[in-house]
Amino acid sequence: KQLKSAQFHVFQCSPQTTPQAVTQAFQSTSRLQEKKDLSKFVSVVVFDEIGLAEDSPTMPLKALHGLLEDGRVSSTEPKKDYKKVGFLGLSNWALDPVRLTPKF
Repeated sequence: KQLKSAQFHVFQCSPQTTPQAVTQAFQSTSRLQEKKDLSKFVSVVVFDEIGLAEDSPTMPLKALHGLLEDGRVSSTEPKKDYKKVGFLGLSNWALDPVRLTPKF
């Protein structure tokens, strides 16, 4: 079996990371695969130092929930296959799962 071709989009996290920046990173990564054959290509967003974003008062990692599930910011947004991107989060320490859960 042949593996998909991958293109990586690196997002540098910091304590100033916002939910809007997280959403924007996913949206720009999904645009890289919008007109591609998704059986042969995947875009991957790489969050470098994701642990630093945990210190942000805006709790940007809560925005990840919907984006990781189906690429949508909200359930009212139409589903599109190209919006589902790969994700890789790099950190030097374990993340707090409470800070990753969606807000209701």
